[in-house]
Amino acid sequence: CDAMSCKSKCWLKFFNAKNAKTEISGDIKWYDLNAQCLRCDEINCGPAFIKGAGANRRSAGIESDIQRPEKQKCHMGMYSGVPEEELPTLPKPSV
Repeated sequence: CDAMSCKSKCWLKFFNAKNAKTEISGDIKWYDLNAQCLRCDEINCGPAFIKGAGANRRSAGIESDIQRPEKQKCHMGMYSGVPEEELPTLPKPSV
């Protein structure tokens, strides 16, 4: 996966990188670029990412920007149910 895979749907991310909680299943409207981008990324980039990294947020039980029904959430992942503010983080690098 690279920038070319989803650029026609994700170009707006260059101007606004924020992701609102978004539903990506079903019929996505042509004007919902955030949902189109997230769906494109999941379909085209997700499998390669998991192959290389071994897991993604979804399989680890961490909520992402994609609004998923309960049946699509992993409740067995290491961080399932852990609030975002309690997830482990590394200290910021010093300059």
